[in-house]
Amino acid sequence: MPTALGLVTLMVSLAGLILLVLNREVPKSDRWGFWGFQSLMGIATGANGMLITRRYPRHPIGWMLLLAGFSASLTGFSEEFALFAKYIQPRFYELAVIIAGLFNWWWIFGHALLAIFIPLLFPNGRFLTSRWRIVAWLGAIWIVVSSIWMILYPGPLPNNGDVPNPFGLNALRGHVITAFDPRVAIPATGMFLMLPAAISLVLRYRRSRDQVTRLQLKWLAFAALVMPFGGMVGQLPGPVAGVVLFLMVMSLPVAMALAILRYRLYDIDILINRTLVYTALVALIVGV
Repeated sequence: MPTALGLVTLMVSLAGLILLVLNREVPKSDRWGFWGFQSLMGIATGANGMLITRRYPRHPIGWMLLLAGFSASLTGFSEEFALFAKYIQPRFYELAVIIAGLFNWWWIFGHALLAIFIPLLFPNGRFLTSRWRIVAWLGAIWIVVSSIWMILYPGPLPNNGDVPNPFGLNALRGHVITAFDPRVAIPATGMFLMLPAAISLVLRYRRSRDQVTRLQLKWLAFAALVMPFGGMVGQLPGPVAGVVLFLMVMSLPVAMALAILRYRLYDIDILINRTLVYTALVALIVGV
């Protein structure tokens, strides 16, 4: 089952990348990151989830990475297929509109798995204490409410070639729910759940007396600390910014897999020291 899900994720992601190449000449709107980002994340996250589940078939984090990769692959494919149908093969347009409406919101699920649920369970797949289940329940509620919001939000789907939302309710126009763009408001509200999830990691590290667990948490912390840098660079124009953003975000599932599989676990301290040195050198060069 995990291998099958991983292979499906890889195939859907590759299909999205093929459509990306076919769509290279069509007009595209600006977006966070770069076009093809979701498909590449599907490959990176799904592949690392597959590695974990092959070694530990019941490990929840491996399954969560698989599901996060699957959701990213569906989002990436729907975006590119909508553009392909709108500008290259109009006979697929009606199908593309339905697919865009069905999968436009799946990034919410993947985002919650990576930023809320996995930090609550990392690295052994169990909550720090039973009280932290409350955050998980709030995360589940956030997924449901945010998904319904995205599904019913009236208007075009910007990352899907501005095709109309087939499930949007025009009756909602003019109400407070349409005063905020869900693509901005949903991640912003999710930040309130990401914070306690991150705090649980800090508390787990401080309370742990096991050296292996502490090293595993260091790997995740290192990846989490470089992600904001990638997010800031990703807002800049140009292809280099997109590559940096992808590498920074990809570091999260890679670090999770390395930590859980305990591959070169003790190299994290060397990696942190070298990163600090290189960062200082870059800052010095830029300052000069």
